[in-house]
Amino acid sequence: MKLKTLTMLACATLLLQACASTTIDTTPASSSVDMYRVKDGESLMLIAEKVYGSRSDWVKIYEANIDTIDDAAVIYPNQMIVLPE
Repeated sequence: MKLKTLTMLACATLLLQACASTTIDTTPASSSVDMYRVKDGESLMLIAEKVYGSRSDWVKIYEANIDTIDDAAVIYPNQMIVLPE
């Protein structure tokens, strides 16, 4: 029983040492983010065509805004969306 306790203590000590020497990078992954205000009658396809030159890039916009857009076919005037690079 003592050996098991000592082994657990040694593992915990090693874990604490590893955590103490670890740094976490909190820098945003991309510093180049453009915001866009949706205009009346626009769709993700139309915005993609206007911004990227291809309607098929609507997926890129949708994926960048998946937390705020429930349905890719439904966006609203004055809604702010992220336009990724």
